[in-house]
Amino acid sequence: MITRTFVTTSCDIMVVDTTTNAVKNVTRMLPEKVDVPTAEKILRKKWNTADGIFVRVNSVKHMESIFGMTEETFLAHAVALDDRRKPIDK
Repeated sequence: MITRTFVTTSCDIMVVDTTTNAVKNVTRMLPEKVDVPTAEKILRKKWNTADGIFVRVNSVKHMESIFGMTEETFLAHAVALDDRRKPIDK
């Protein structure tokens, strides 16, 4: 079994649905550990669309999770890397 530990940030955010004009509180995950100002910068880009407007981050919570897969699954999806950890073009 190949495993990897990830630290993620769970963000509770307030958004306005522009189709219904409803204010919603939703949870979104970011694949890294970030503080509130950084989360706001990232989420503002993702949520200011034709369907909704980002308002603010209500709270963030950092979580650590371990993921794993069998060696066979890993090899089926992995990409070979060179000495500088850059993908080797086939």
